[in-house]
Amino acid sequence: MNQPLTGFRYAQQFQCSGADCPETCCYGWRINVPREEYDHIHGHYGDTFNGATCFDVSQFPEDTPQELKDVGFAFLRMKPDGFCPFLEKGWCAIHRDLGEASLPGVCATYPRYLVEGAGGDFLSGSLSCPEMARLCLLGEDAMAHVKLERDILPPGFEISSSEPGQEDWYKYFFSGINGFIKWLLAQKELRTADFALLVLDLATEIQPFYHAGITENPAAKLDQVVGVHANPERIVPRVSAFRARTDIHADGLAFVAGLLLLSTKQSRSPRFRTIAGEILDGLPNLEIYQFGRDAFVPVGVSHLDELLRERRARVLARFGDQLETYLYRFSLNFWTQKLFSNDASLLRLWLRYALFLNTLRFACFHHPRFEALAALEDEAAAREGFGTAVVDMLQGLMRAYDHDVPLVAKILDQMIIHGLDRHAALESWLVY
Repeated sequence: MNQPLTGFRYAQQFQCSGADCPETCCYGWRINVPREEYDHIHGHYGDTFNGATCFDVSQFPEDTPQELKDVGFAFLRMKPDGFCPFLEKGWCAIHRDLGEASLPGVCATYPRYLVEGAGGDFLSGSLSCPEMARLCLLGEDAMAHVKLERDILPPGFEISSSEPGQEDWYKYFFSGINGFIKWLLAQKELRTADFALLVLDLATEIQPFYHAGITENPAAKLDQVVGVHANPERIVPRVSAFRARTDIHADGLAFVAGLLLLSTKQSRSPRFRTIAGEILDGLPNLEIYQFGRDAFVPVGVSHLDELLRERRARVLARFGDQLETYLYRFSLNFWTQKLFSNDASLLRLWLRYALFLNTLRFACFHHPRFEALAALEDEAAAREGFGTAVVDMLQGLMRAYDHDVPLVAKILDQMIIHGLDRHAALESWLVY
């Protein structure tokens, strides 16, 4: 890691708020402790801490390579309440007693996110962390690129994403696609929904020849298609026609409401469990569709068309410019971290982005905090309260789902099963 290091200003400013944090980093997570880290921590504390068993030592088949055994040697055993056994009064005992250098790699790295690229490394943050989310959305000049020194990275820091080799055509060319996406984000005339639409257009068109597992070099086709999609003569009328739409796609919003229903049962973010329940309580006579044994079910909201429009209009009239700033920062952070993609295709990655984006927008229109803020006469207090509320919505959402890849994959699979992967349906979904 001797390459130049840059990052967003907000990531440079991050400092853990410790016991003052409304969340706990390790709550509900499964944290790997490699052999060397285990020996050091276990040598100091033994098997238990404050009466709680600290580790689950992994069992491997006899023919497992030793390197894999060492990497996956043990995991922290979370207590029945979901908290880490080393958590004491909001602080990590390992950090306090042994220092930051002794933390397991996962703990040392979170909530930082480092992408290792050919031209240098770039540092951003996970918005599932309350302080990172606050700095990213509310910090002055938060998304400016700044040069960083390596000592800003804690000992034990792990690379989050690194450049793939040319043997994987899909991953190899994804950084170029990502560059076009960030070019779109830099066009100040575009709103976030416009940007999402244009990425959807590109993802849909390249899907047949550009996805995981391709065996032919897609460079020529990609150059041709991206060139067309970067042409202002295409972008301007496309965006104008999109902005003229006023329809609401009920099936798409049913999946957002379904995610909120699922959120009332998830355990990764108790804060978002409460938030989701408060949103659903404000949506009368919900229609819940059952699909066999699926853990995720859409929630019908088509009967609430007038209410949905009224609440959206009220929030946008008072806070539209402010919300757009926050959505832009979320989008820039999301796509910066996706310089290289492990998703099956750009379209699949876009679905994940759109699910988060549309759920955040829906929450900002329908959580009772926003209705109260829209009615507040004090403009400064209203805007400050709005910023804090959006941070809470985004952080809770990302805490609940951004790190749960299998669950999000199941939700996206359900979208495809019910036809929400079609371009027309997805475009309509962005209108709200």
